[in-house]
Amino acid sequence: MTLRRRTDDGSGIIDYELGQVYNEIGVAYAMNERYEEAELHFLSSMNVYQSLPDSEDVNLGWPMPNLGFIYWLNGQYAEAREVLLEILRIHESAYGENDTQSFKTGKIYYALGNVYTSMGDYEAGFEYHKRCLKQYQETLGDDNHRVADTFHRLADHCIRIMDYDKANHYISRALETFGNRSYYRNEYARSSYKEAEILKALGLNEEADT
Repeated sequence: MTLRRRTDDGSGIIDYELGQVYNEIGVAYAMNERYEEAELHFLSSMNVYQSLPDSEDVNLGWPMPNLGFIYWLNGQYAEAREVLLEILRIHESAYGENDTQSFKTGKIYYALGNVYTSMGDYEAGFEYHKRCLKQYQETLGDDNHRVADTFHRLADHCIRIMDYDKANHYISRALETFGNRSYYRNEYARSSYKEAEILKALGLNEEADT
């Protein structure tokens, strides 16, 4: 698509749509675990948005969180935190704290929760994941796979602090959503394994083995 979009004189068209294209190609690379190529495309998306004469920083709300995820997956936690806190600052400046303009702010919270947890700051990670859940529920509703992913993360936090009843609540909510869609069978299997771990911790070995 980037090769086909040309002006009459043959030069490439640089506009908002090109930024979207680079971002979506980056997502495709990331889903196939080609993280280096994903990173380059997210950076290209950011460069396009920032080069536009009518550019607004909030346009970076697509590629910057994705770049933060890539840094997190690569173990570059400091870089991930820096990118994610910057795009969060941009969102808060434009929309206010804990905005509900779109799910993108929730996505930033989710990524920051992952980063802080990986860095060993479990309290901050837990707090960001709780903020993510609230934001997702307000923007996406309860029956969404992103909400279910967050329930799974919150269950992990509760296991860590040995609050197994709350962990069981969260993982049950995740399973409700994943179980209703056959195309989330991998996520359902992941959360089912987590549920068995929780049930065993609660002393419900028979239920865990079913």
